[in-house]
Amino acid sequence: MSALMAYYAAMTLIPEKWRAAIRSLGRPSRELAFLLLGLVLGAVLMPALIWLAGSVVLGPYANGGFGAFCSDLLGGLREGSLAVWLVLAGPYVVITVLRLLHRTLAGIAARS
Repeated sequence: MSALMAYYAAMTLIPEKWRAAIRSLGRPSRELAFLLLGLVLGAVLMPALIWLAGSVVLGPYANGGFGAFCSDLLGGLREGSLAVWLVLAGPYVVITVLRLLHRTLAGIAARS
């Protein structure tokens, strides 16, 4: 239950004008916007967080610094590594699951 409370608390942090702008888009444009947001987060934020967590927990990256880590990720992307593709697509999947959860809970609340 605390995860749902955290989700709704986070929703209050999004300015109403942004939510209105998202709602005003057509469905294909809105889905494309969420896909692009998820891919940007997966390509920029996730590698930085993974490298930072790895550096703190495991120590320095064996092949070099952050640039070497990003280079290795791009190499894995070119090779079709499932792990790298999951890192890239992970934020979009999380966004989609949260949106489905929100829609489900809103439907349940509307019926009661």
